[in-house]
Amino acid sequence: MSTTKIYGHPLSIPTRVALATAKQLGVAFEFIPVDLIAGGQHEEEYKKVNPNEKVPLFVEGDFKLSESYAIAKYLSDRGEGTALYPREPKKRAFIDMHIGILNDLKTHQIKIVYLTVLDPKFLKIEADPKKVAASEGIVKKVLGEYEAILSADQDKKFVVGDTFTLIDLILGMQLTGTHWIQWDYGKEFPRLRKYHDDLLAAFPVLQEQLDQFLENLKPLIA
Repeated sequence: MSTTKIYGHPLSIPTRVALATAKQLGVAFEFIPVDLIAGGQHEEEYKKVNPNEKVPLFVEGDFKLSESYAIAKYLSDRGEGTALYPREPKKRAFIDMHIGILNDLKTHQIKIVYLTVLDPKFLKIEADPKKVAASEGIVKKVLGEYEAILSADQDKKFVVGDTFTLIDLILGMQLTGTHWIQWDYGKEFPRLRKYHDDLLAAFPVLQEQLDQFLENLKPLIA
């Protein structure tokens, strides 16, 4: 059994980012599920491993690392995956810039999921239309930026340069997350839809993550 572990939830897009990065790089690991819906992240056993009570968590021997983007950078920077996170300063700077932009996307996608799906279903709290609209506005703004970047060159396959990087992996996972709210973003952002479809066809790890995500999502949105 591998001494490398990734703790997470199968419906957590940040968890999916960590899993996809590890699998893309061929890193052997054991996946340990944490039931966020049941509050498993707050249980004493998990708090002993990760006091910040969040997922994902990457554990390699005595080394522990939380935050999906930090995990993805670490795995990519160890030597096996420098193409995902190139060391050339300007390209890396662009990737880091986009990671900052995608963090806004992640934050507000998660807010929308809680406001419109999880809180109404499990806490019986009605969604606040103003809060939902505010987060939707930010999500659409960010997706609009990537629609523009990709539309500037119809042959462009990747966001930064001519190779698949962490930005493509992370953005691909964030687009997978739109299934939480059953939103067909392709109607508003057709170039982004084509980009995502092409990524799924070219990189089996991303398709695998999407398939697993959808399978786990079925009971919640049925």
